[in-house]
Amino acid sequence: MEEKMDNNFDFTNEKTFKELLEKIRSLRGTLTTKIKSSTFFVFGNLLEPINNHALPETVLKWKRSEKTKACYRRLFDEVDDSGVTYIVKILTKIWPFRDSFEENIAYAIAVAQVMLNLKYEKITMSDTAIKHKIAKNLNILKHNTGFSLSSSEDETEKEKSNKEFDNVEKV
Repeated sequence: MEEKMDNNFDFTNEKTFKELLEKIRSLRGTLTTKIKSSTFFVFGNLLEPINNHALPETVLKWKRSEKTKACYRRLFDEVDDSGVTYIVKILTKIWPFRDSFEENIAYAIAVAQVMLNLKYEKITMSDTAIKHKIAKNLNILKHNTGFSLSSSEDETEKEKSNKEFDNVEKV
């Protein structure tokens, strides 16, 4: 059964507002699940599966594994000289008709980044974990500057240390 949006929605009605928030959270949860499953599908045997309800120690072990680290590094790399990156394949699996909004795409990229990133020790998503990445991804999408790991915080730290190393060598 199809639900229609009531344009006369009463935001002052606390019960109705809570129901709307629950629907939004449910939709976001469904999208997050689809992003995660598409990430595992696209990476295939390159990425070991993990349960969303795994114990924190199990999640940390999974994130520290060489396979997970390699997939994180490859997220914006081309898949076998195909001209298409892993993240584009993930996004195409989620939206085969390329019919999504930039905000959803930025969210999907953020979920994949956080899911594979060792710096975030959980497999579940929280607003605080991805809020910054969504904003950064939206900025990249709006300005068409292109994605790479060098645009993420941990790679920026590596670049800083590399520059410091270069300066030391030149002295």
